[in-house]
Amino acid sequence: MTRRELVAIPMADGVELSATLFFPEGDGPWPAVMEALPYRKDDLTAAYRPGYAELADAGYVRLLARRPGNGVLGRDRDRRVPDAERDDLVAVVDHLATRDWSMGTVGMFGTSYGGFTSLQVAVERPPALKAIVPIFASDDRYTDDVHHFGGALKQLDVVDYPTYMVAMNALPPSRRLG
Repeated sequence: MTRRELVAIPMADGVELSATLFFPEGDGPWPAVMEALPYRKDDLTAAYRPGYAELADAGYVRLLARRPGNGVLGRDRDRRVPDAERDDLVAVVDHLATRDWSMGTVGMFGTSYGGFTSLQVAVERPPALKAIVPIFASDDRYTDDVHHFGGALKQLDVVDYPTYMVAMNALPPSRRLG
């Protein structure tokens, strides 16, 4: 059975990034694979967990990270600082590569937002990051993005996505961890 561990990874500014690790059976060392998303991990997207354990079953430590302030207890991050999330994720790559159980190698993947973050972190070239698999993602978020096309904001995204994100982030922190 896959072992799951909740961790708080300290960032340079004192904010802790909430993450869930899924471990393979055995003693390691293992490579790590991470995905970073802005959505609540401990309640609203908990139904995705069976898929997260699949990578652990294949011999990888799987990290699911959520941006500070998204449904977890603790201090929120000032979202007006766009580079903060990328810097945090570079620190997470280093954190994963330096754990006792780690082989020192990290990969990133994700669809949409997770793909964008994979590309943004790869640009920083953290030494332990060996591979990325961005799916439905772009390095040009202004002209070629799910929300923009040719520099124009898709009108559906003026209502649909912002409403979803505001409602989700307005919920109280999850007291159920997992």
